[in-house]
Amino acid sequence: KATVSVLNCRGGRCCRKRPSVMTRRVLRRLLGASAAAGGAAWGLTITVNDEWDHYFPPAAPEAPPGVRERVVVLGTGWGALEVVRKLSPEHDVVMVSPRPHFTYTPLLAGASVGTVSRQTIVEPVRDFLKRENTKKKGARHSYVQGTCEDLNLEKKTVTVRRITDASADDKQDFEIDFDKLVVAVGAQTATFGIPGVSQHALFLKEVSDAAAVRRRLLNCLEKASSLLSESAVRGPAEAPKLVAKAEQLLNFMVVGGGPTGVELSGELADFIRTDVRRNFGDALADKVKINLVEAMPRILGPFDPALGEYAVQHLTGTGVSVQTNTAVKRVLSSTSAVIQGQDGTEAEVDFGFLVWAAGIATRPFSLKVAEKLGQYTPGEGRPPRGIAVDGHLRVKVNGEKLTPAAAENARSSVYAIGDCAVSGHAPTAQVAAQEGKYLGRVLRDGFHTTCAHPDAAPAAAPFAYNHNGSMAFLGNRSAIAQIPGGHRPAMNYMWRTLHGADRGVPEADTKAPDQHLTGAPAFVFWRSVYFSKLLSSTNRLSIASDWISAELFGRNVVNTNAPHMERKLD
Repeated sequence: KATVSVLNCRGGRCCRKRPSVMTRRVLRRLLGASAAAGGAAWGLTITVNDEWDHYFPPAAPEAPPGVRERVVVLGTGWGALEVVRKLSPEHDVVMVSPRPHFTYTPLLAGASVGTVSRQTIVEPVRDFLKRENTKKKGARHSYVQGTCEDLNLEKKTVTVRRITDASADDKQDFEIDFDKLVVAVGAQTATFGIPGVSQHALFLKEVSDAAAVRRRLLNCLEKASSLLSESAVRGPAEAPKLVAKAEQLLNFMVVGGGPTGVELSGELADFIRTDVRRNFGDALADKVKINLVEAMPRILGPFDPALGEYAVQHLTGTGVSVQTNTAVKRVLSSTSAVIQGQDGTEAEVDFGFLVWAAGIATRPFSLKVAEKLGQYTPGEGRPPRGIAVDGHLRVKVNGEKLTPAAAENARSSVYAIGDCAVSGHAPTAQVAAQEGKYLGRVLRDGFHTTCAHPDAAPAAAPFAYNHNGSMAFLGNRSAIAQIPGGHRPAMNYMWRTLHGADRGVPEADTKAPDQHLTGAPAFVFWRSVYFSKLLSSTNRLSIASDWISAELFGRNVVNTNAPHMERKLD
């Protein structure tokens, strides 16, 4: 009978138990708590990133039919994308840039060693604009791949050079007219006039730079492995030479003690300690040398000295040689340079590669715009760091060098943000993003105000930068973070009343010290903050997958761009 009952069972109560009342109650509470925690995390992220008006746009008077405003945005960086996100559907946006994607620059160091793939740290501009057009009913945002070559203030046009194939002579120039122009072209890597840097050094500013670093890194490892294997079978006369050549290939130089150089050094140390040691063996991994070279007395100058010292100790513990007061005088080739040590003596150093991460410089187009505005005359004095702007991010104009029409158009229609602008703030991604949000709101609200009240002059408060802190990854699941202490709630009447604060104390006297995070908590904080900055679900899923894969299975050490695999085309 038991056999028959089992065979006749169809999933009834005889073969499964329903969860008890207590279990169901616990599950419901866990589900509710998870939903509440997720909602709180989402709300906190939106608040910290200042994104509430992106999800809940403010009510605004509708523009008259057919009345639209064309905004031309030059660039696809942090500031440029934030401007576009804040604009209204009545704005016809044209983004112009030779780079058809946005790059999450803090993750470039990880892409150089394979912690994340290069495809996951970019946001295609066309996908971004498609989402914006879908979200904003009636929006007409578009992208043009090209470089901006000239600016005509009297006609309110920019000359764009379309580039369809960089290797062919098919470049074409055309003009785009604008009602508002936002210059957000960023900056380029500074070489400080040191001979040989631009010709022989690797940079780390674009995705292509990360690809070049990874390719050279893997080539050096493979060549060194071959040399060490050959030395094991050669005689005592030839083996030392082969080992010395391998050691030269395994000597890596990183120039620049800012966050980029420090993070790249940390990523390299992690890569060598785990994946290289596992795949190439201890004999090769023990010969790798990572040198972080900084001309100033200490690394991470913008951070508190205590955090800088912590970074030095941590990097040194992971095998990085931190060399301060050390300067590169000239780069002789892709494998040698003359370096001045702490004692002032110069010596030629051989290496496998040199990555230059030592500052930024003004792009040629930014200098051309500054010249058009009368801010700069070639050959007269030192070139400016960028385009000078006022407190509202409008470009400054030297009326004596411009026609009245050009000066008026520049003052009312041209803006500059980010690394290409001289606004009194540091040229960082954080500043660029906040400037972009501010300017997008100003253009959005100003357009709607003008439509509702044509005779009223739009008024906006000046840009106010809110520093949210600084972070740097150090490798081995460790980082540092400096979070501004800000001001104690001196302006909060309730707090001051409850705590008996002296109302006569000036606000500056109540400034709390900056908060420091180090080690694993700072690492979690570092990843969480940058994860929250990702713009699309695709990027979030891809980068999370890359991080998990690197932790569980290691990084890929295959060089798919090996020289013998390259196909030569006519």
